[in-house]
Amino acid sequence: MAVVVLLFAGVLAACSSGGQTGSSSGKTYIIGTSADFPSMEFRDEAHPGQFTGFEIDMMKAIMGHLGLKFRFRDMKFAGLLPAVQNGQVDLVVSDVYHTDVRAKVVDFVDYIQSGLSVMVSAANGGSVSGYMDLCGKSLGIIAGSPSEQEIAQKANSDCTAAGKGSINVQTFQAVADELPQIDNGRLFAILEDVVSLSYIQLKNPTKYKVAFQDPSVTRSGIVLKKGSSLKSKLIEGFNWFKSSGEYTKAIQKWGLPSSSQI
Repeated sequence: MAVVVLLFAGVLAACSSGGQTGSSSGKTYIIGTSADFPSMEFRDEAHPGQFTGFEIDMMKAIMGHLGLKFRFRDMKFAGLLPAVQNGQVDLVVSDVYHTDVRAKVVDFVDYIQSGLSVMVSAANGGSVSGYMDLCGKSLGIIAGSPSEQEIAQKANSDCTAAGKGSINVQTFQAVADELPQIDNGRLFAILEDVVSLSYIQLKNPTKYKVAFQDPSVTRSGIVLKKGSSLKSKLIEGFNWFKSSGEYTKAIQKWGLPSSSQI
């Protein structure tokens, strides 16, 4: 990725970046994340062994307020929900959309609202204003994201119903895997979170262009195993984060639109 060097690792004990806080005794909570969604969470360019981003700042503040020790575990996005369900991690923070399907199997503590957008190369930016402009072309989505898959499938159905070429939908493990495919022309577009794609465009204005935003709006939340006793604590922690003014500061720091606040 042109934005950051993204290397997948195992467990990061993030003491040097404030990732481990609280008392010297007690449980250390494992936070699963896919560190590939700037400006939500990604690897620091200057310190690739550390995570940075809005969600990282948020969790440092919340867990510090609650006096809880924690560390981050970098994982593939598709493996995050299974990991929290089977106890490999205690919670997941990775811009996970709160959907009805997911809410049947995990609990959420919502903290932001966002949506999806389509990004293409800057050279193709002027030729795309809607999904019908993707007919006969290739579109990348992230594996394990039902919302992206649903939208891509509907767009493909609309294209074929109109007698145009189908959309070749391809799945990838991370945004970092998609961007090189845009660069080499194997992918025409990608469908991802508008916050992340806007940040990528900001950092690479001559390479990428956010062509349009999907009209749907959804919330993202901290993900927990069903019935987790940690949920009530995190709700209290987020309410403090929001009322303290730190929430607004983090939104502004990472260039998220003010409409992202809930």
